[in-house]
Amino acid sequence: MKKPLVAWLFAFKPDAVFGLLRRRLAKSAHVDARLGVELLSVGNGVAEARLPVSRRVTGAEGVVQRAAVFALADAAAAAAVAGAFAPVIGETRTRVASVAVTFHAETTGDLAASAMAIGSSLDLRAFLKEDDAVDFDVVVDVRAAGDTDIAQLIYAWRAEKAPPASAALPAPEAADTAQPSS
Repeated sequence: MKKPLVAWLFAFKPDAVFGLLRRRLAKSAHVDARLGVELLSVGNGVAEARLPVSRRVTGAEGVVQRAAVFALADAAAAAAVAGAFAPVIGETRTRVASVAVTFHAETTGDLAASAMAIGSSLDLRAFLKEDDAVDFDVVVDVRAAGDTDIAQLIYAWRAEKAPPASAALPAPEAADTAQPSS
């Protein structure tokens, strides 16, 4: 089996892969862009993002809405997961199973989020290779200016090997000739 190009590039220039991931994720996150979420960095199971305060994310009293805090954390968590599986990103499906949220304070200022996958990226990819799936947590801390803790979100993620493209859907003739079971 041929090694994907991104895996070869990652072996020699991981920072280049992380930079490509950050730019691609920033372009694909339409909701986050409308809110003003900025993806600052993506690394080996880690990511940072920020949300400048604006009228789009505040309520009548100027307090940043909790949904905006969640959107910021979600963007950072997804980027950390993409970074953890960067060398095999095209062969991996990821999904969130659950999220636990603890809100500590409100703010009227800019927010920053730091996300980290629990477990080394190498171990997560090894478990995925060996077991075809791996469950892991991503912790996201959201802070306001002055390092005030705003929220902590703990995401339970699952990564699975993606099926080969040829296995995704049955061939049309196979679907047409399928007999109903009795």
